[in-house]
Amino acid sequence: MSDKTVLNQLLDQINVDTIWERASHICDTWPDRLPGTPGAKEYAEYVADYYRETGLDDVKIHVGMGLLKNPGPADVRLRIGGQEEKLECNANAQCGDTPVGGFSGELVYVGPGGEDDYDGVDAKGKVILTELSYAPPRSEKMRLGMVHGAIAMVIMNWGPETSTSVPYGTSKSVWGNPTPEDEHFMYETIPVFSISKAEGVRLRKLLEAGEKIDVFMNYQQKQGWDPLYLPSGTVKAPDNQSGEFILVAGHMDSWPVGASDNAAGNATAMELARVLNANRDKLSRDVRFLFWQGHEGGQMEGSTWYCDNLWDDLNKHCVMYVNIDAIGLGDGATVLHSEPAFELWNWIHEMNEFAMPGWEKDYCFPFKNADMSFLGIGVPSCYNWIYHTPELRTAWGNATLGLPYHSADDTMDTLDKNLNYYGVRDDAAFVFDLAMRKTLPQDFTVMAAEISKRISEMKEYIQDMPEAQEGLDLDSALAMSRTFEEKAAAVEKIRLAQEASGERNDRLNYLLMRISRVVMPMLTTVTGRFEQDRYGLTGLKYIIPNSVSVLELSKHAEGTHEFYLWLNRARKERNKITDAVDMAIDICDLILSGR
Repeated sequence: MSDKTVLNQLLDQINVDTIWERASHICDTWPDRLPGTPGAKEYAEYVADYYRETGLDDVKIHVGMGLLKNPGPADVRLRIGGQEEKLECNANAQCGDTPVGGFSGELVYVGPGGEDDYDGVDAKGKVILTELSYAPPRSEKMRLGMVHGAIAMVIMNWGPETSTSVPYGTSKSVWGNPTPEDEHFMYETIPVFSISKAEGVRLRKLLEAGEKIDVFMNYQQKQGWDPLYLPSGTVKAPDNQSGEFILVAGHMDSWPVGASDNAAGNATAMELARVLNANRDKLSRDVRFLFWQGHEGGQMEGSTWYCDNLWDDLNKHCVMYVNIDAIGLGDGATVLHSEPAFELWNWIHEMNEFAMPGWEKDYCFPFKNADMSFLGIGVPSCYNWIYHTPELRTAWGNATLGLPYHSADDTMDTLDKNLNYYGVRDDAAFVFDLAMRKTLPQDFTVMAAEISKRISEMKEYIQDMPEAQEGLDLDSALAMSRTFEEKAAAVEKIRLAQEASGERNDRLNYLLMRISRVVMPMLTTVTGRFEQDRYGLTGLKYIIPNSVSVLELSKHAEGTHEFYLWLNRARKERNKITDAVDMAIDICDLILSGR
C-alpha cells in the first residue's frame, strides 16, 4: 500500500455533496441518454467539457459505431378464461420481432430459465415465463428457450412479490458489435418482454392452478448503426516514462432515469478525476477516465469498440481496469461485494479493509458482466459495489443490483447518500493507491493455486475413465501448474522486496503485466484474447471456462463415437492451459534471473 497518511489526505478531498449534485443534474438534464437519442451526444460533450475545465490531458470524444435496436412500443395481450387483457410490459432491446400482425402462443413457466428448469416442461411452440434472477442472464435464458423450441419469452422482474416495477433490459447474446461469423446470433432471436414481479407471480400462480394462458404479441422495431460517443480524459503522472495507466470507466447510457445505473457512478468517476488531477504530482502512473455507450441497448458495444480500437495501447500499458457502476444502492444495502482479478485478490482485500473496516464483505473472482470487455486481453480488473444481505437478495429473487434496477423507479430518491460515500471511498482507495505506488500489486500465488485446484477437479471428472486419463494426461498439466505455484511464490518475494525499497522498477512491472496477459484469457474466457464471449454463456461461470469440455467428456462412455469427439476437444482445451502456464513460468524465470 502507498503511504496511508497521503492516501487518507486524498480520500478526504472527495466531496460527496458534489457527486450527489452532479448525479442529480445528469438525471434531470438527460433522463433519456441511450445511444441513438439526442441526449447521448449532449451528455458526452458535457463530460468532455468537464474534463477540460478540470485540467485533464488528452481530452477527446472517441466515436465508434454500434448496431442498435432500442425498444419500442409493443402490443401484448393475455387471454385467460375467455377474457382478454392488456399486459403492461417493456420490449427488450435487440430482441426478435413478431410477424406483422403478431402471433399467439400458450404460456408455460420455466422458473429461472436455466437448462435444468426445462426438465418435464414442453416449451416447443410456446411462450416461456421466466424470472430475471441473472441465473442465467437474459440472453442465455433466451438461447436456452430457443433450444427447447420456445417462440417468445416473458421475464418477470425481481423484488418483493408485490412490486409493480416494470424493468427494461437487453436480450442480445453477442457481446459488442457482431462480426460476419456471429452476426447470425443477432437475428436468431425471439420476442422478449419484461413485466413486473407482481404480474409475473399472478401469472405463475394461475399456471400452477391449471389455468391456460394464451399470449398475443405484435412487435417490430428498426435495427441500425448509430454513433457511440465515448468521452475520455487522462490525469498524467509527472514522470511516467513507462506509459502505464489505470483505466477507470463505467457506462454512461441508461434506461430512464438511471440514478444508480449509472449517473451516480459517472459522477463518482468525475470527482475522482478532479481529486487526482489536483494531486498529480504524487502519481507514479497515469489514470485514464472513459465512459461507455452501447452498454444497455447494445450489450457492451462501447467498451468492446474501445478494446478493439485501442488494443495496442491497452495491451502494452494498461495495468488495471476499474469498473464503476451501481453506486449508492438504497433499501438497506449493507454488504460490500467485490470481484477482483486473481492477481489483485490479496491487494484488493487489503484496500477494502482499509477503506471500509468493519463492513461485511463477500468476494468472487471476475466473470464476464458489466463491461468486463478486457478479460480477453488480460487486463486485471475489479468491480465493487455495496448490495444487500443474502437473505434479502434471496427474498427478492436474487436482486443483486437493487430493486429499482433497469426501471423508471431508478431515481435519486431511491439512493442512499451515506452508502454513496462508502462506495465512493472504496473505489477511490484502490484507484488512488495504485496510481501512487511504484510497484504493481500483482501477486500470482492465488492465480496459480486456483489453476491447480481446477485441474484437480478436472481429474476427478474422469477418475473412473482410464482411456480419458491417458488421453488427457492431466497429471503432467497439474505438475506444471504446481511449478507455477512455486515460481509465483518466489516472484512474490522479489515483488515485495522491490515494493519495500520504494524505488520504481519498470522492467519488473512490465513482466508482471505480461503474466496477466498470457494467463487471464485462459482463466476467464472461452474465445481467448481477440474475441468476446457471448453474454451469459453458461460455461463462463467456471474458472478456466473451456475446462467444461472435460465435464462433458465424462458423460460419455469410453469407446463411443461421442467419447472420442469430446476427447479430441478436451485435449485441445487442456493444451491451452499448459501453454499459458508454461509461458507464465518462463516469465517468472526471467524475473527470478534478473535478466
